[in-house]
Amino acid sequence: MEHDAAENPPEALADFSSPALLWWISIPLGMGLTGALALSNGAHALMPAPMGAILTPTVMRIIFVVAVGLHVLEGSYAMSRAKMRGLPAAAWGAQTLLLGYPSLRLLLRRTRDGARAGAEAS
Repeated sequence: MEHDAAENPPEALADFSSPALLWWISIPLGMGLTGALALSNGAHALMPAPMGAILTPTVMRIIFVVAVGLHVLEGSYAMSRAKMRGLPAAAWGAQTLLLGYPSLRLLLRRTRDGARAGAEAS
């Protein structure tokens, strides 16, 4: 019997989900803007004076480095957790590296629900 790919996605895709489009737009845009403000004096000079005085290039660099570091940690954790649960680790890791918490939250819900289902079956 043939299976329609739209009705029955491949197993790897069935074990992967993605956050809403809004996250795919806002997080990369925010990270890009933060990076530009942190690394480009020209971009930083375009900030309104009160904000530019508070969010100095040094402060913006710290914010950017911390944000990138958190995304790397979240992506690594997502990859490890997905691998332990038999989910597509590379997909979860890459998505979480790019999007951070919204992706990790989906993975944690999926693995927590899966752990509950396994415990209830026992």
